[in-house]
Amino acid sequence: MLRALVDSDKKPNAVLRASSANVYGNNTLGKLSEITPANPANYYAVSKLADGVCGQTFSG
Repeated sequence: MLRALVDSDKKPNAVLRASSANVYGNNTLGKLSEITPANPANYYAVSKLADGVCGQTFSG
């Protein structure tokens, strides 16, 4: 999808991707932030974490 956006004649102003609290594992602390270490507890969480890393590192 990111490659298609780069190659498109119509460039978006922004790309919004949704993640999941699942990437932080079975947290019992209650509060999460973006600096909370990732600790995916299942395959779904791993896929969401991988999606985030791909989005952050994509250079077009």
